[in-house]
Amino acid sequence: MTPLAVTVELDYSRVAHRRGARNGFPVAAAKGNEETTRPPGPTRFATAINEYRGIFDTGQIVLIGGEANMVDFALAKLVQYDEGGERFRKYEAILSSTATTPPFRTRTGSATRDITAAWLSRLNDLSEILDGLPVDAFGNLETRWAEVPQWLRGRAFTPEYAVRGLFDDAQLSTPEHIVARRAGSHVNNAYFGSYTEELGAGLVTDLVYLQSGHRGSESVDVPYLRLVRELTRRRVLDQVKSARPERLAEIRHDE
Repeated sequence: MTPLAVTVELDYSRVAHRRGARNGFPVAAAKGNEETTRPPGPTRFATAINEYRGIFDTGQIVLIGGEANMVDFALAKLVQYDEGGERFRKYEAILSSTATTPPFRTRTGSATRDITAAWLSRLNDLSEILDGLPVDAFGNLETRWAEVPQWLRGRAFTPEYAVRGLFDDAQLSTPEHIVARRAGSHVNNAYFGSYTEELGAGLVTDLVYLQSGHRGSESVDVPYLRLVRELTRRRVLDQVKSARPERLAEIRHDE
């Protein structure tokens, strides 16, 4: 059985999104897809994942990252974030954590390299970033955009740092806020693409709380709402959502 693969990050999903994550995991696990899938958004899924610790040893859920293990991954991340910041504290906490986690698998690619390549390729056409905005408000945007990867100097290539590289810490005008949001989406799309392309992975899509424009390999995407409707039609939705983790794999093969 190919596992459900989860990227090891600590920032995207908010507490209000946990319901989507919690419901999405059992439905995805019961779908019967033999390809790798991964949920849309790094770990504030940790709470939802922990509910399935009873099947961690089966390898059905794994964590994916760019180092040999979780500790090395956390150490590598500490140098990419400002000391004392929220993400720094979360990665620091991993070093002293005794929590049981899913097995860790090392990826061969690099999200930073892929994001950098996508960021620089956007220089060929910034019209999507500037669409509908007064162009004269961004006289040197191309120059600033091109300088962001060098400005990062080892920092994580996240939307927050990318925006700081574009606009420093200045108070943003309304057009600049829009550019910042679009630039952040560009970074996130490249991040997701880095994983889905390397893993041949799909995403849990069609969610109520976590719906986004990100896409994986469509042939293995898990359309949550469509599956909910199908499970409802078969009158097994409550069985899936309340099933013990060990039972989910069995439900996949039930008639």
